[in-house]
Amino acid sequence: MNSSDLLQIQILPVEQIYPFEQSATETDSGGDEEARLVRDPFPVIDLNGEGYLLLEDADRLAAATRAGLMHVPVQIARESGLKITCDTLVLPGFEREDLRELAARHPEEILLGADEGTDPDGYHVVHFNFDGSNIQTVLLRHSGRVGCPEGLTRLFASITDTGRYVPLVEATTRRDQLLKGADQAPTLTLSSFTLADLRMAAVSGDLFPRQIIRVIPECRAIAIDFPVSVLMADIPVEEKQAFLHDLISLREQANRTSVVEGRVYILNR
Repeated sequence: MNSSDLLQIQILPVEQIYPFEQSATETDSGGDEEARLVRDPFPVIDLNGEGYLLLEDADRLAAATRAGLMHVPVQIARESGLKITCDTLVLPGFEREDLRELAARHPEEILLGADEGTDPDGYHVVHFNFDGSNIQTVLLRHSGRVGCPEGLTRLFASITDTGRYVPLVEATTRRDQLLKGADQAPTLTLSSFTLADLRMAAVSGDLFPRQIIRVIPECRAIAIDFPVSVLMADIPVEEKQAFLHDLISLREQANRTSVVEGRVYILNR
């Protein structure tokens, strides 16, 4: 790991890190090891000097905050190397009638039956497939263009009220009952979002539903195994930062770090 990469691994106050998506109200404990160590650095990018945007692991950051951590290790990613994707989602338990009822309750925010290719100003386009053949285009109001679209928030609240959502698994050799059931469920395809959308969600607090957007950094650092005892210690953040650099340097000298295809830094193998 060269010196420029090392500078991207830092210790930051939790209060300076802003997620773009909601977190689970509760997160299962990872056991004794998670109580002693922060396994991976949190990937972030700079919010133009106003803090840092969390790219993933909102649930894990929320759990760390509940555990009382004031500082956490982060990896500051290169903005130019980010890839933002939205997986097609499977919706077990959500039916066409649920969508119709939701649109009837909120006709100004959720419009059904839009023509293919329609993208009127102030709306976000999504596509449902309820029967495996016909695609239904739906417009979700986004008049404020700040953070998560209002219609998208209402849609996912309805989806989780009636069931759940999981990423669509395409080619697979698994034949378990869970995937067989999912094969018959409706699917939802979201239009893409931009980094600006995620920034606005983080700054405004109008967060996206959890785990519907994936942000993939060009390079990722994992397995830092940073001691929670140091993060909890009543010492200046500069001393925690120095401990971090010494920790990585000692592991490098002991040949305990490695790089996979120039994309994944393993900090404690």
